[in-house]
Amino acid sequence: MIPTREQFQKWSLPSKWSYWAAVIGIPVGIISLGLGLFPFIQSDTEGIERNRLIFQVAQELRYNHEWLSEVATAVSERAEVLPIGSLKSDALMTLPNREYQRVRRH
Repeated sequence: MIPTREQFQKWSLPSKWSYWAAVIGIPVGIISLGLGLFPFIQSDTEGIERNRLIFQVAQELRYNHEWLSEVATAVSERAEVLPIGSLKSDALMTLPNREYQRVRRH
């Protein structure tokens, strides 16, 4: 796959530039992919669980905001029927209970 000196000399200029771009670009791409995936390979299960819990909290807050906005709109418009739903707070309560020591320490 590596060309000889004679073959390389016979190539056109765009072919030479493409060759050098591949020689440089492929290793750089592999290194950057490895560095990009490195945080996912780490064995910090506590950090991963914390991130999942924070994501669940964010989802609950988004859902609560949307539902409460619909309720507020219905009340301001004096609607006869309020939107069906309830506040979600499972992850919201779990996060401070699990992270109490860490929050207090910092």
